[in-house]
Amino acid sequence: MAQSSAIVRSVQKETQSIKNIEMKFESTKRKSEERIAKQRKVKRGTIMVNFHDMPKHANDSR
Repeated sequence: MAQSSAIVRSVQKETQSIKNIEMKFESTKRKSEERIAKQRKVKRGTIMVNFHDMPKHANDSR
C-alpha cells in the first residue's frame, strides 16, 4: 500500500510539473506574439524625413 501511494504522489508531481511547463510555455508564446505584433505595428508607422536629408541620385540635377 505504501508503494502504491508513493507511485500516486510521483505521478501527481509529474502531472503538476507538466502543467507548470505548459503554463510557462503559453506565457512565453503569448509574450513572443505580443512582441511580434508590436514590431509589425512599428514597421507600418509613418516616418517623417526632411527632403534635404534624402540621398540624391547620381543623375539628379538638383
